[in-house]
Amino acid sequence: MNQNRDLALAGIMTAVTVILLFAAMIVPNLKLVLYGLSSLPMAALLLETNRRTGIMFYIATAALALILLPDKMAALPYVTVLGLYGLIKAVAEKFPNRIIEWTIKEIYFNATLFLYGLLIYKVFMPNITFPIPIWAVVLCAEALFVAYDYIYSICILYYEKLFLQNIKRFTHFTKKR
Repeated sequence: MNQNRDLALAGIMTAVTVILLFAAMIVPNLKLVLYGLSSLPMAALLLETNRRTGIMFYIATAALALILLPDKMAALPYVTVLGLYGLIKAVAEKFPNRIIEWTIKEIYFNATLFLYGLLIYKVFMPNITFPIPIWAVVLCAEALFVAYDYIYSICILYYEKLFLQNIKRFTHFTKKR
């Protein structure tokens, strides 16, 4: 692919992602939705370019989020979990075996969940107690992760089927002129 095109697309996707993260920080009612949306430009970029561009996009987006967002904690979900998930999903779905695919995804999610739990319990809130057992929290988190992966996959299909086909049709039409 054209490196200039890839770089321009990565720059646009970086701007979109940082704007979504900023919106997640200032609109509390839509925080989870906006965090989820902030992870989608990675999928679009991976469909359009390659993994190397995706890695550079993640590094740039994570760095800009940590630099530009006034509340650094607002960047944490993206930097630690959501930003990399598109890459993890792309690598995992290259395997033809669904068990291997889900094992990779679950290892990634559970490792980040464990690190978040450790960070919360040991650093930020060592005296916190949950009104429900920790296994119930983990079970709910797993259910949310599976739902997130399913919705992420639907968004990728929507992008491939509707958006990419229409753009290719339009660019094909303009090239013939």
